[in-house]
Amino acid sequence: MIGPAPHERTQLIDQLTAAFELTTAAATLWVDSIKPGRYFARRVGETIAASFAVDLLELRRGAEFEGDGVIAGAEWRSVAAHSLASASTSAPGFDTHSMRAVMLQSVCVDPAFRGQGFGLTRDVLADLLPRFAADVVILSLFEDDLVQYWAARGFALEYRSETVSLEECLRRSRASWAPVPEMRFVTEKIDESEADGEEALLRDGLLTIRRPGADAFSELLIVDADAAESALGLRRDTPVALKTIMTFPASIGLFAPFNV
Repeated sequence: MIGPAPHERTQLIDQLTAAFELTTAAATLWVDSIKPGRYFARRVGETIAASFAVDLLELRRGAEFEGDGVIAGAEWRSVAAHSLASASTSAPGFDTHSMRAVMLQSVCVDPAFRGQGFGLTRDVLADLLPRFAADVVILSLFEDDLVQYWAARGFALEYRSETVSLEECLRRSRASWAPVPEMRFVTEKIDESEADGEEALLRDGLLTIRRPGADAFSELLIVDADAAESALGLRRDTPVALKTIMTFPASIGLFAPFNV
């Protein structure tokens, strides 16, 4: 389906506000920003029992994206020739310099259907890779007790939720497969965060997102690693709250300190 039908829009907004504690404004902005062909729903009668959307993101191996900053949409390229299904599950074994990731976004279930699962099978997930010329599917969890559920459906654990320093985030990005966000993605993140009442600041190569009054950043996008490291200064010990990240069909050694 291209996107949520008009009669489903309100239903989906209500589900998102309940599932992720979003403001109505933030949920509305997200629903209205879903791109054609990137919304999927499982319906029971007139009810959206479960749904998710996807976005695409380029990944590069740590040091490979030094100094590149934000890439333009026109610079995206398909790297689907490299198949993770037959590759080693550790990043050093890969011989490509970049990969394309499908990010599962706002995977949620209508309250009336909770306990019945999300309906995302291995076959559904495997279909996403050729559909979007991608190499890997990424999922971030808001509830760590769902790790086992998603592992049973083919996802591998990259890391669990924890709080680390800003300096450690930059170090781990250098040593891992890491996102290279284009400006469109950065702008959407700012708009969505501000609509949800969060503070979003793009400065010194970093987009930082934080709840008002919180000590830790809730999300971090590394736009330019060199600029960020040069300007670390007194911010190096600032805490960053990481979400649990999983990947399908294998672990790749990914570090993505934001809600995908």
